[in-house]
Amino acid sequence: MGQKQSFPPHITVPSMSIEVGSLDQNCKQMKVNFDMLEEEQENVIIRVAAYQQQLTSYYNRKAKIRQFRLGDLVLRKTFITAPRQGLKKMKPNWEGPYVISRSGGRGSYTLDTLEGKEIRRQWNAHNLRRYYP
Repeated sequence: MGQKQSFPPHITVPSMSIEVGSLDQNCKQMKVNFDMLEEEQENVIIRVAAYQQQLTSYYNRKAKIRQFRLGDLVLRKTFITAPRQGLKKMKPNWEGPYVISRSGGRGSYTLDTLEGKEIRRQWNAHNLRRYYP
């Protein structure tokens, strides 16, 4: 019944020349792969830019931008200036009013009291709120 059938080795085990192909084919394939790589990088850059634009537009829709002009009356948060130990539940969250005397750029402002005395540090617009007398 049976003799085992044997196949020649070049059919069962591919040689290196069969797998790699010729040097010219290999060079052409490398050039094609390199061109596709550059194209893929460009596609990724475009997708990242589109994603960043979506994030920016979403943030700008949700963000409440606070901008003040010189002379505006504002309130400032009290928990920043008060020591942490003596805080009471019934203490107000905002103190003031203060007058905006200078803009420090990028949302920071210098405040003056109503008597004209300057407060030494600058305040971020996040910690200020417009005062309506």
